[in-house]
Amino acid sequence: MHKYLYLTLAGLMMLACKDPDNNGGLPPEATGPFLPRMVKGWTLDSLTYTADLPMDIGDTTVPVRVHNKAREVSGRFDFFTRNDTDFVDYRIQFIADLLPGVAPYTYSKQRLGQYWYKPADREIWFYDYPDTLVFKVDWDAETLQLWHSELQVSDPDLGITFPLRLDFRLVP
Repeated sequence: MHKYLYLTLAGLMMLACKDPDNNGGLPPEATGPFLPRMVKGWTLDSLTYTADLPMDIGDTTVPVRVHNKAREVSGRFDFFTRNDTDFVDYRIQFIADLLPGVAPYTYSKQRLGQYWYKPADREIWFYDYPDTLVFKVDWDAETLQLWHSELQVSDPDLGITFPLRLDFRLVP
């Protein structure tokens, strides 16, 4: 009798400890083709960044990783087709606090360019000469898109060039 009671209690404890949300709080991934969801247009809700900044220490340059949530985030991605060509009108703006005591880095880009979607790689390519941005789709839901992009930033004010990863949270 006690054996069955212990098994029942152990089973109940396992159910109580199990995370009921396998998606970590994210809405379920969407089914069906991605493009119809994408072309509805998306607003930039929040953005985090990771930068590997080159720091001179003596005779050596060492990368210092900075990861933080951006401030004053705004942006929008609108997709349309004209004359059988797919276009994106996008705007991305945010402020990143890269180093204490150094002026914040302001990123601002507004472009109208062509786009391509590579379903096998879950990548969206934006092209407007001379710029090409590549976005990897990390989460695709009806009410939420998580994308990331990696780019090389050259900042004359800071006098450095550094890799920057941007993680986008987009809502309809």
